[in-house]
Amino acid sequence: MCTAIAFRPGGTYFGRTLDFDRSYGSEIVIAPRGYRPPRPGEQPTAYTVIGMACAEDGYPLYFDGMNERGLCIAGLRFAESASYCRRSDIPAGYEGIPSYALPLRLLGQCADLPAAKELLQRSVITDEAFSPALPPSPMHWLLADGSGSLAIEQTADGLHLWD
Repeated sequence: MCTAIAFRPGGTYFGRTLDFDRSYGSEIVIAPRGYRPPRPGEQPTAYTVIGMACAEDGYPLYFDGMNERGLCIAGLRFAESASYCRRSDIPAGYEGIPSYALPLRLLGQCADLPAAKELLQRSVITDEAFSPALPPSPMHWLLADGSGSLAIEQTADGLHLWD
């Protein structure tokens, strides 16, 4: 079981465990400011991102990370409840973000937690696979900075943001 914590009194602390009985080949990966992800529709990063990731075809699949402004994310298994939106079912006016892209999108595009909330309030997390060999993993995420923390969960009844 993976666990994560965000703690603020007297400072900001963020940590997580990745409790699996095998390695996924993750390593420390840095996506510099201006990095252009090699996937259609992805925007260059506005902020440098560092974290633990598997780099697949030049794309950092982050397990967890932090941007240069102090916004942090950890992806945690959510096997029984995760339910991602199909690309064809994205509501009008919403942006679909593939689950594999969420950490890089939030850390690369958002300076802080309020900016991430704003982006998420007009988004849904989609079930697009990174590749046939890498289908979507059932995840939820902990997102935090010095101002607070947020749990992000896409379930059958929509995207939920829990302060």
